[in-house]
Amino acid sequence: MLGVLEEPIEVEAEGSASPLAGALHHLLLVRAALHRTSTSRSNRLLAEYQQPVAEALEIEDRPGWEPRDWLMREVFGHGRWVEHMTDRALRTAQPADTGRSMASHGLIETITQRDGPAILRAEDATGRLKRLLPQWEAVRGRAQRDPYHRYPVDVHLLETFGEAARLLREPDEPFAAEAATSIGDPAPLLLGALLHDIGKVGKGSHVRTGIDVASRALEHLRVRGMVRDDVLFLVEEHLLLSDTATRRNLEDEDIILNLAGRIRDQRRLALLYLLTVADANATGPSASSPWRLGLVRELVAKVSHAYERGLMDSDRAGRLAEADSALRRTLASAGVSPDEADAFIAAMPPGYLLWARAAEAADHLPLVIPRPGLGEVRTTVRLGDAPGTYRLSLGADEREGLLAAGEGS
Repeated sequence: MLGVLEEPIEVEAEGSASPLAGALHHLLLVRAALHRTSTSRSNRLLAEYQQPVAEALEIEDRPGWEPRDWLMREVFGHGRWVEHMTDRALRTAQPADTGRSMASHGLIETITQRDGPAILRAEDATGRLKRLLPQWEAVRGRAQRDPYHRYPVDVHLLETFGEAARLLREPDEPFAAEAATSIGDPAPLLLGALLHDIGKVGKGSHVRTGIDVASRALEHLRVRGMVRDDVLFLVEEHLLLSDTATRRNLEDEDIILNLAGRIRDQRRLALLYLLTVADANATGPSASSPWRLGLVRELVAKVSHAYERGLMDSDRAGRLAEADSALRRTLASAGVSPDEADAFIAAMPPGYLLWARAAEAADHLPLVIPRPGLGEVRTTVRLGDAPGTYRLSLGADEREGLLAAGEGS
């Protein structure tokens, strides 16, 4: 038996040598297990070796953590501590306030400072961030096993935070420059960047989980009012621009108006655009390719134009938001999953939310989800409001002559 990795790194004093000795001990154990379980003499802990190494080190399942993910959590944590101490040792001259922490200055005050990203990274490396933000523990060192993300969840959040701070200081393209000057208070963007993936805790939809986790985090940090509302909006909608830009027809005006109503106003559009770019840059080259970001900018321009033309003012956006909430509640009570509700609302024009009866939405959903095939027509019939009348609902792909005599009969 090589040994067991049982507990996460916990650092009390940065000047102590014991954390470094503990990190070295753990990393050497992992290296020995890697050499014993693989045919290669490489020191690279590739994905295919992580489960065998975890088994060799007798790492057991924990709630929300597979053995291989707990292994990588430990490797990331100890490696980050070594990096932090090495960086401190190499900095022979540093400003007098370099050692300040969030505990002495608050989160909100710290994150808006120029050196906010560096302070957050230090707080994370030393284990103090999870004490100030308890929700951080569930994402700390959590591997992301997909082809897009190059960092574990916590590092991705810190990188996104750093990218957002950079865009505010040094925007590198006109869209970002205009957005940076129009958001006002930077706190919602920076907090949104830090918390947008906080729901990636190994279960369920990370967006829906993230809203609940972020709410508790903001309450713990005593963030309230409009800043809180903006942060939760960013957590809930952080995928909206990129998903819409790459998966939907940007020439469809209904889609543009639907987004304009969902986002509400130009300021929130600017916040969401900056977070989308920061998130993409922190994810990796596939997410931040010129093609993807070009589509996002095209979409943002179209939504912004809808506001400028008065097609979506705050009053209509508010009515759409209320109708959207009522529709979702009705669908949920009928047993419709949140994902199905999202697909249904995305498939309908914005006007549907205002004129449709929420009680009938569950009957309308199967008319359009899944999308009707070419030439297919789906119908439902129910009694009308007046005696002897009926209400006919029809679902089909829009095409010329759809409702002409004989069509679909």
